[in-house]
Amino acid sequence: MKLFPPSERKSYHTIEKSVRDQVMNLLKIVVEDQIVGFIITNSLANNPYLQLDYLGIFETEQKKGYGSDAILLLKENSKEFAGIFIEIEKPGWGENEKENLIRQKRAAFYKSLGFQKLKFDVELYHVRYETYLLPCTPKLGFSDEEIIEKIFEIYVATIGEKRTQKYCKVMEDQ
Repeated sequence: MKLFPPSERKSYHTIEKSVRDQVMNLLKIVVEDQIVGFIITNSLANNPYLQLDYLGIFETEQKKGYGSDAILLLKENSKEFAGIFIEIEKPGWGENEKENLIRQKRAAFYKSLGFQKLKFDVELYHVRYETYLLPCTPKLGFSDEEIIEKIFEIYVATIGEKRTQKYCKVMEDQ
């Protein structure tokens, strides 16, 4: 089963280290005693943001509302965070029209759930991503600079400082 393209998959070593360091959390999405998908999040103590790293709904279970329900439940159970941060491969930057359509649908899906487009993109391992935040609390006044700083702390915890410096860049939104 391959829910994500190779460019988006983390190595087994990275996942194992992140779980061992208690940065990564795997949540099963279960409907009527059947696993229909999963969510992988990354978070750090004293960091106000939860990174939604993966949302995967098995192909046979897609288009049934399970992903939307899972995100809303995640938000409801994440009140200790200011928001849930995601990266989406940038629409319009895909290799072909089909890929761009998938990216546009993905962005529309997250926007429909209340995710707000941030004013910066990130480049991770030479792939351009738009960034979004789903507020979990009515905290006001968070800045892009604060979000960048805190999300890069999560990147360092998951892939290491050297890889973060080499492969993770903040880009102006275009």
